[in-house]
Amino acid sequence: MLGRYLAQKLGTDLEKALLKFICQPLGMQDTTIRLSLDQRNRLVPGYAGKDVNQPELAMKVFEGAGALRSTVTDMLRFLSVYLGIYADHPMNKSFYITQQEHISQGKNFGVGLGWIIDKRNRIIWHNGSTHGYSSFLGCDPYNSIGIVILSNYRPSLMDDTLNRIGYEILTQIRENNYNFG
Repeated sequence: MLGRYLAQKLGTDLEKALLKFICQPLGMQDTTIRLSLDQRNRLVPGYAGKDVNQPELAMKVFEGAGALRSTVTDMLRFLSVYLGIYADHPMNKSFYITQQEHISQGKNFGVGLGWIIDKRNRIIWHNGSTHGYSSFLGCDPYNSIGIVILSNYRPSLMDDTLNRIGYEILTQIRENNYNFG
């Protein structure tokens, strides 16, 4: 609903709004709702089980709930700006606001603007899944580390394997002070 509302307020559709205000300023050329022929040719088939191919989900009404498609390269670019690695990027202030807790869910969790905030370990994350695909993006903005996991497998709805993998990798990076830069 929020995606539809924002697009309506901007006088456009969600895809055009995302491209204009997020993807183009960040240089994310492979993030979109409607795939070009080249992007469609590079799309990895989605699965819901061993040898159970899932057709992609065509979301026409509530596109903000899972119609956006991206690549690891684009998501890492997003994450780099989100973490403030490009100190002079004009979107830094806006991203910082999304990281702030706007709703408390008790002493362990909070909600930012589009993000879950784990107060126990200062990890900010979001995940998603549609037919045959799942994703996780998590970060520790205080230590400027993050991870993107894109999978062409969608486990059962309540399976949190991708989240646990993301958390474990973030924890290992932080605890072992790995430096990939």
